[in-house]
Amino acid sequence: MYISLVELNVPITTIVALALASVTGGIRSFLRETLNRRVKWRWALIAFAVALAARLFVSLLALLTGAISSIEVSTVVPALVVVTYLFALLEEIGWRGFAVRRLVTYRSPFAALLITGIPWSIIHIFFFLAQGADLTTVAQVFIVNFALTVMVIWVYLRSGQNIWAAVILHGSQTIFSIFTGNIVPELFNQYWVVSYSLIALAILVTDQRMWFARPVQTKVGEAATSAA
Repeated sequence: MYISLVELNVPITTIVALALASVTGGIRSFLRETLNRRVKWRWALIAFAVALAARLFVSLLALLTGAISSIEVSTVVPALVVVTYLFALLEEIGWRGFAVRRLVTYRSPFAALLITGIPWSIIHIFFFLAQGADLTTVAQVFIVNFALTVMVIWVYLRSGQNIWAAVILHGSQTIFSIFTGNIVPELFNQYWVVSYSLIALAILVTDQRMWFARPVQTKVGEAATSAA
């Protein structure tokens, strides 16, 4: 049920973005501006590192608290890797490539985070509600997804509004769940919330200058600077 709902949501975000782009400058122009940017190695590595740290931190917390005796690594299925990054791309095109990119031309990155991060997190709640999840699980899912939004928007903006950096982080944090497979579900969500929240908080605190900069001061992408 969860997978089917994800499959329905992912193309919807892209379709909406393309529909809006068709009346605000053209679909071709939007896709060219969004996709035709090479990600620098530095930011590709940073995206991978943040994703890996987020998942490994979950396992380390479980290990230190005695929930697991060792960190086990699950098998990686190549086809699943391809699908995961494809889904991440389709989501990022709509949320970061379209919405965030336009919001930071007249609002601060923090405002863009709230405007896009809250609905994006709420959407993911419905996947769990459909499975009969309790309120505690729903709250945990919201927190984790909002924290993930912080990470993705940060790497997207700091990399020069590069969609591929966002896709790498978004997709990789899912792939790196291979490190957390032996944690019982009842405890996993708790460690998940702590790990992602601490990393997101660190990003917010250490880079306040970017998050709360006015649009005219934002130098993280061509769109923001050209609008200024």
